[in-house]
Amino acid sequence: MLRIYTSSQIKQLNQKLLELIQDPKIWKNPFESPVAIFSDSKIEQWFKMFWMKNSPADSPVLMNLQSRQLEAFLFEEVGNAVNRESENHFFYRNSSTELIRDLIVAKLTEKDANGNYFLETLNSPDVTGYIKNNDSINEVHLFDFAGTMAKIFCGYETTRPDGFISRWTSGLNYFDHEEDDKKNIETWQRKLYCALFNEDFVVDRIHYISLARLAEKNRNDNGGQIKFLKKQAPVFIYGFVGMGQLYRSLIHEYARTNDVYLFMQNDDRENHPLTKKWARHGKENFISLSKSTDAVEVSRLGPKGTDGSIKHEIRDSRLHILQDEIFTDESHPENYAKADNLGISLTAVPSRLREIEV
Repeated sequence: MLRIYTSSQIKQLNQKLLELIQDPKIWKNPFESPVAIFSDSKIEQWFKMFWMKNSPADSPVLMNLQSRQLEAFLFEEVGNAVNRESENHFFYRNSSTELIRDLIVAKLTEKDANGNYFLETLNSPDVTGYIKNNDSINEVHLFDFAGTMAKIFCGYETTRPDGFISRWTSGLNYFDHEEDDKKNIETWQRKLYCALFNEDFVVDRIHYISLARLAEKNRNDNGGQIKFLKKQAPVFIYGFVGMGQLYRSLIHEYARTNDVYLFMQNDDRENHPLTKKWARHGKENFISLSKSTDAVEVSRLGPKGTDGSIKHEIRDSRLHILQDEIFTDESHPENYAKADNLGISLTAVPSRLREIEV
């Protein structure tokens, strides 16, 4: 089951996450710790500080909490259910952007029987002209190009809808282009991608493979549907505003057999001048996360309840009060006198240069 909690205020998400993690009805097996997936390490550190401030001193859950990165967690879970009998029990390891960059460098500078570089077979004058100067390779441009393409390929795999890999590996373009130059760009990108990934990269029984291609292998091994092993410990995903199509798809598949709690900070007021873009972006991500499966529950958290309303509360500084007033589009001057400290100061300066100097 996938349960989604949303709120415009991250404090409410924190409080709900604390409540659920310590709920004995959710944490069913004391020998299998829950998993918390944070968007980045700073969010994780900030949440743990919030936990220590708002939880009893003898709370044992924090030290037992498994903190993971989203891609590393999904890679491990997808790989656990892959049939390895025919692979001689290869160990799977996620291929990083740096590894893909190095593979691109090696592939582009590979020579055929006639002494021609592979990059010349891409039939792209722009690529060849950027990397090759006469008969020599510009190594600075080569590494710059390889690093950029590694990021692009990783982005394609995580953000494009299902079917991208199968079309490219079948020799078909995926994108619809009206301009010939864009068609040519996709053609040489597809050729380079297939040259890298159509062959397995195995070193000392370690199979280096991307998450998208490992998921494809899992799906092929299990009758067209990704299989995950059943676990008793819940998974909490926290701090994400949005995520790529690949991650959303795998989370939905994982939630068919496991409990997943997803916490998203967003706002639903599209008419607010400061939050309308954030609200629109959050709405799009929320729809894409909730519409793909019927095994989903959605809860909207308000600052002091679950009705979703935005209520003003006195904060500890004038800066916080000012931020609340901007966010709620309200004015509460009587609260400024109740603040413990200023938190903000304004200094008048005669020019922008002096402003920078100050």
